[in-house]
Amino acid sequence: MKIPANIFILFCLIPLFSYGQNIIILPDVSGFSGDTVEIAIEVENANPFVGFQFDLPLPNSVDYLPNSASLTSRANGHILTAMLLAGDTLRVICYSMNLLPFSGSSGAVMNWRIILAGPPGQYPLDLNNAVLADGNSQNILTAVENGQLYLIGPIAPESFDLLYPQEGAIILDTAITFDWSDALDLDPLDTLEYTFYWTMDSIWADFDSIPNIPQSNYCFSGIPPFPANQTVWWKVKVTDCYGLGNYSAQIWSFTLMSNEIYRLNRSRQTPVICEFGEIFPNPFNSSTIIAYELYQTAGVTLRIYDLQGRLVRDFVFYDQDADIYQLLWRGDDQSGFQVCSGIYVCELSFGNFRQSKIIIHIK
Repeated sequence: MKIPANIFILFCLIPLFSYGQNIIILPDVSGFSGDTVEIAIEVENANPFVGFQFDLPLPNSVDYLPNSASLTSRANGHILTAMLLAGDTLRVICYSMNLLPFSGSSGAVMNWRIILAGPPGQYPLDLNNAVLADGNSQNILTAVENGQLYLIGPIAPESFDLLYPQEGAIILDTAITFDWSDALDLDPLDTLEYTFYWTMDSIWADFDSIPNIPQSNYCFSGIPPFPANQTVWWKVKVTDCYGLGNYSAQIWSFTLMSNEIYRLNRSRQTPVICEFGEIFPNPFNSSTIIAYELYQTAGVTLRIYDLQGRLVRDFVFYDQDADIYQLLWRGDDQSGFQVCSGIYVCELSFGNFRQSKIIIHIK
């Protein structure tokens, strides 16, 4: 239909005086690929209006359903034209030859339908060149509220990375927080949940799990259900609201040291009686591991002194078998209080054998 020139010009005039709130609203729309969905244009107006127009660039993920545009019961003898311009822009023009106002002050004034045909995602629905015309040929529009198109797959969320504790970690504390990256999901309306899995069996013949974790980390409250001094493997699975899921890109292992002395069960024959191993980390903040190796059964004493030669903490072990040991020091003194930052001397003694190393404590 040919639009009279005086009508189109009437819609494009600039307001000459102020009006109340007169808003054109394009609500959000959602659906699956292949769906036909309806889009509404709503108007909330403080002043009477007799017509409106706008341009809507359509996303590549939708197709306009021809001849689907229609006015609602708010119209009062109005004429509606909806045409698809080059570049997939939908132009809508609605007016009254007799300058009759739309009824009511809120609600939908027109509807039309689109066919969803693209990949999942979130797409903008932005009205351009919008006009709301009153009976005096004035544009009384004060605001436009644009919407979003949420095109749903369903499609499974993508794999993601484990972050902490890293592969082969030795954990010195029972307050373990397991971290992993957020899984990427192209379905914009999906809600994701994670399941934490762990096992003491590398082939996962038997395992335990914690489901329904809403965030990308988990901390066990209280003592975690992992055995001490044993390798534990862990992984995480993400699942969306459609039951589609994916596992973390890694399966990592860790060892929880719940005791202060950890025996590695490795020994070798050597004429050396005792040997001081690595202290790690050093410098340390909350705790450090002091390693040593025995080559015959004996009692071992490990003492920690400050630089003034005062005893800070000692550990005495009787009749230890020949093996490699790791001792956990949490930076506390004999009374259980945390020591100050500074340099300390760690002395390992076995019979007439004595050897010292420096430990640096930093808070």
